Amino acid sequence: MNKFAKKLFVKMLALILCVSMCTGTVCAYANSGSSNTESKSESGSESQPDKTQDKKDELSNQLSDITAQKDAIQKEINNAKSEKEKAQLEKKNLDYQISLIKEEIALLEEQIALLELEIDEREVEINDREADIAQTEGLIQDTERLIANKESEISDTFNTFALRLRAMYMNNNVSTLGLLLGAESFTEFLTRAEVLRRIAQHDNEIIDQLTKTKEEITKIKEELALDKNELERQVENLNGEKADLEAAIKELESNKVDQVAAQSTLNVKVNQIKNEIQDIAALEKEFLARKKELQALEKEIQAELNEIYKQLNSTTKEYVGGTFLWPVANYTKITSYFGWRFNNTNFHTGIDISGKGIYGKPARAANTGTVIYIGWQPKGYGNYVIVDHGGGYTTLYAHATEITVSVGQVVNKGDTVCKIGSTGWSSGPHLHFEIRLNGKAYDPMTEFN
Repeated sequence: MNKFAKKLFVKMLALILCVSMCTGTVCAYANSGSSNTESKSESGSESQPDKTQDKKDELSNQLSDITAQKDAIQKEINNAKSEKEKAQLEKKNLDYQISLIKEEIALLEEQIALLELEIDEREVEINDREADIAQTEGLIQDTERLIANKESEISDTFNTFALRLRAMYMNNNVSTLGLLLGAESFTEFLTRAEVLRRIAQHDNEIIDQLTKTKEEITKIKEELALDKNELERQVENLNGEKADLEAAIKELESNKVDQVAAQSTLNVKVNQIKNEIQDIAALEKEFLARKKELQALEKEIQAELNEIYKQLNSTTKEYVGGTFLWPVANYTKITSYFGWRFNNTNFHTGIDISGKGIYGKPARAANTGTVIYIGWQPKGYGNYVIVDHGGGYTTLYAHATEITVSVGQVVNKGDTVCKIGSTGWSSGPHLHFEIRLNGKAYDPMTEFN
């Protein structure tokens, strides 16, 4: 029973006690001692925590950022001067678009889970509130019926009392003076006087009690009217909560539709890139067309990487030993070798391994070691990871669509360190693989037959 219902129950008891006093029963008036009770939504339970709304806002902002990034990519593609350039831009940005869609799906899933939890909590709360309101409405109806019955009893008691007084007044033989003078002895005179005193006292008590009871009933009726107003307010609030719940359900359904659409788009993008390989000719053409710009960018990227190696300062522990393992199982096509390329205008610090269906395939740790760095270069290596093998030897795996390890993690030879993609400066899915000694790259093919 909620506080509101308890208060009405107390008022009903008070009403019964008051009316009982009019009929001669000695009772004490039970006062509830409280004013209008706060609704359950205000005192019995708290609204959704602010941090839940903050989380929803955060997810919405992140989704908006992803949408803006996707729109920017699409705008760049749409502004291409020719269909060929448009196709090249689409191909170049495909993996980045896939990573954005994956992030979008993850955010939508988190948003859906949050909404489902909120909807479940609201449904439980609304069911509880409806039960309390139904109980309170029943008590109000019971109280109103009791008030009507007791007012009828009071009216009957008062009418009976009034008839008796009128009969006494109309009958001179039973007047107070007549009763006293009709006594045959002094003792009988005193007895009649005492009886008349007690009758008068009882009549006065009945009159006083009738007056008090009517005042109490009036007070209870006034409070009951306030309680009914409070109940109406609770019902109005409940209707508002139901409307909010319906809006949340619609939002959930919309998010699920968005999730399905995003997943469908992702499948299309993945299938589009799955059978492609790195287009080194397109990469060369782009490089030569933007030679100065890309050469300057390459210097920046290598300077950044050299600084990273300097800070990492590969461990002084001994080399783990053994030969290096080919980093991509079942794929041996090399689309770009170590050394100078593009008419000796660009120095390639590793080898590019590609082939049909390579997208999403695992890149393996070429030897046992410790993950010492995970980075992101949108105009260079894309997603990349560096593994330290001791003795100054490190391997680097770039253009990944997904990194599957974390910094500090020890990996064994053959463990997956990333999934092959086409992030960064890339013209198709491939793995850029480097081996460095004391931070200086050398030809990985010298380690393989």
